[in-house]
Amino acid sequence: MEENIIWKYGESGNAESSYRIQLNNLDRKDKRKIMNDMLKSGWDFSGEGHAPDDKKKISLLFTRDFSSKALMVRWAKKFPRDLYFENRDGSTTKINNKGRKKKNEKETARNLDQQKRV
Repeated sequence: MEENIIWKYGESGNAESSYRIQLNNLDRKDKRKIMNDMLKSGWDFSGEGHAPDDKKKISLLFTRDFSSKALMVRWAKKFPRDLYFENRDGSTTKINNKGRKKKNEKETARNLDQQKRV
């Protein structure tokens, strides 16, 4: 699995909902940085795995409680990697756009020139 996924975990009776996040395709350098960042932001380390075809790539699993889905989404939008929310039906929705590419400056300037002519 290539995507970094977050999902609601379990059915708790309390006011807060637990969420799990799985971060994939990390190398050792990424692992140290991500571990420190996640632990500082209130996530609990839940597990680690390796890709079956590439033992150098690591997946990390973390758990955290949020009082609402909106607070989880607010946190996720600040996350420095692409992140997808997995719905109960198994479909995924992209939460943030950290990997999107910016338009080429020349293309943007060309579009502005065309709009001025009209």
